[in-house]
Order: sequence, then C-alpha cells, then structure tokens
Amino acid sequence: MTASIRIRRKQIWRVAPGAPLAGELRRVVREEIDRLAGVAKDANTALAVHRIRQSLKRLRALNRLLRGAAGEKYYKSLNVKLRNLGRALGGARDAGVLLRIFQQLSGAGDRSPALRKLLERRARAEEKAAERSVDSIALEMLVIQKEWTRRLAGDGAAIAPARAVRNAMKRARKQYKTAAASLAPGELHELRKRVKIARSQMELLVNIVKPPSAAAVGLWLRTMERLSDALGDCHDIRVFVDSLARIGGADFPPRLLAAARRREKQLIRQSLKLAGEALAFDAAATLQLGE
Repeated sequence: MTASIRIRRKQIWRVAPGAPLAGELRRVVREEIDRLAGVAKDANTALAVHRIRQSLKRLRALNRLLRGAAGEKYYKSLNVKLRNLGRALGGARDAGVLLRIFQQLSGAGDRSPALRKLLERRARAEEKAAERSVDSIALEMLVIQKEWTRRLAGDGAAIAPARAVRNAMKRARKQYKTAAASLAPGELHELRKRVKIARSQMELLVNIVKPPSAAAVGLWLRTMERLSDALGDCHDIRVFVDSLARIGGADFPPRLLAAARRREKQLIRQSLKLAGEALAFDAAATLQLGE
C-alpha cells in the first residue's frame, strides 16, 4: 500500500473531534464502502483482494459498534453478509499465502521446484476466480451502503461506542485466556479476530480520546497492530503447514515442515507476550464520551 493510500484510509477511518458522532459514523460507513468499491477497480487482483478483506473486517467492527442504532436483527444479518463476502475471497488469499511462505522458507536453496510450480499454478487459478468475486462484492456493498446509512439516520442516541469497545476488549481478554491455555491454532486465530475488532474500533474513535490519554492510546494501538501482525503470521504458517500436508505429498521437504513449525512456535510465544501487555489496557476508559 502506498503512503498516500495509507493516509487516505486513515483519514476515512476516523471520526472528527467535536462533530456530532452519529453523523460522523454515517460518513465513515459511506466513505469506507466507497473506498472498497474503488479498490475493486485495481488492476492488481491480489492487492485488491487484500484491501477488500481488510475493509470488510473494519466494517464488521463498525457494525458491532453501531449494533444498537441499526437494530439487532439488521446487525446480525449484516454481520453474516460481511463475513461471507470476505470468505468468498479466502481461496485467493490462502493460495497467495502458501506461495509466499514457501518462498520465505525455501530461500535460495529451493529443492522442490515441482511443489513451487504447483503452488504458483494454484495461486494464479485462485486469483483468476477472485476477479469475478471482487466486482460482485463491490456492487453488493454499494447496495448495503444505502440500507445501512438509512438505518443510521436517527440522532444516534442508541450509539454507545465506549460500551462497544469495553465489550470488544472483554471478549478479547476471555479469548486470550482460552488461547493461552490450549495453544490451539483455531483459538489463536479467534484471538486475532477479536483483537482486530477492538483495534479497529479504537482507531476509528482515536480523535475523541481524552487528551491526557492520547499518548498512551497511540502506544497501545501500535502494540495492538504488532499483536495482530504476529497472530496473522502465526495463522499463515498454520495454513501453510495444513495445506501442504494435504497437497504436497512426497514433494514436501521435511526441512520446510521443521522450519515452519519452529517459526510457528516463535510467533505463538511472541503473540501471547504482546497480548498479555495489550489486553491489560482499559481502552474504553480513555474515550471522551458521556455514556
């Protein structure tokens, strides 16, 4: 992502200080979905897939924050829609991950050209299939945009951002305990999803943080980003190991499996250490809201 695109995304994914919160959140819904639709026109399908998936995750976090305003029934149906749209691009994403991890672990000493070619073919095929999904997702999101903003047309009395952040952090802490106890890949992946929800919500609200807390929140958000990245890398390694066990067969070099498992253990240790630090922070208490 270029610097200009990164800055533009951050400008969109922020409520303005001093502005009516309900209006700002409606603006974010509109602009984030417009941005997603624009990304769908990117000639680089792999990059478009990545950006759309990231945007859908942010919108799911926003949907949780707006749960009271849009209504419980709509919240639940929209959550399922956004989740399923992201899953439609999962094959392309995973195929790209397999090839990237294989290249990282193989380095210059690649002794498995047949496996490399297999992964390259699979990545190209999934990317081709994703081209059609990208366009349909953009169109569907524009339809969702109209209905979602219509439901948010009120004065915002039912919007409770601090409560949403508090609940997101509570869910993340609970999942951290489960993941730390079991070390199961699925539980670690669930922890990543819950961390990303809390992080996305606070990134959105960072401009209405109490001034004395601004520096602490900035540091916490950077820690949460590092935690998300570490858990994401951990998940990618697990996707690699599980997928190659199914498709690699005799072409899967044992040294690659050993290297992948060592890296996974390192990432799990790193993730749990960061989670212990980040999830002890009371993010909701820093918000300047009269809830």
